[in-house]
Amino acid sequence: MSLFVSFGTVEHPLPSLRTTDPGAGIGTLLNNVISLTTYAAGIAFLGYLIYGGIMWITAAGNEDRVDRAQKAISNALIGLVVVVAAIIVTQIVGAMLGFDNILTPVFEGPSGTGTS
Repeated sequence: MSLFVSFGTVEHPLPSLRTTDPGAGIGTLLNNVISLTTYAAGIAFLGYLIYGGIMWITAAGNEDRVDRAQKAISNALIGLVVVVAAIIVTQIVGAMLGFDNILTPVFEGPSGTGTS
């Protein structure tokens, strides 16, 4: 009698980089890292913008708090401009290296077929 009950196979929950093309692994990894970083920057921008807005609303006329809120909003917008510029540069470099769209993440399935 066995103490372990088998319910089937368990697959790794993270996307696999295994593919039939030996040169696609690092490209897929870079593609996913760049996409994740871009999404994280967008979420950070939104959070920082909301934080600055709430600071401004709750400043209650205090000039020091209003200035800090305006700086927070300005920093969020500057960060957004930097991220957009980085995306443009990434797309240009990706096009020069032969990638179709470097910001579209590719997750490999169990059979090695990529899905976007």
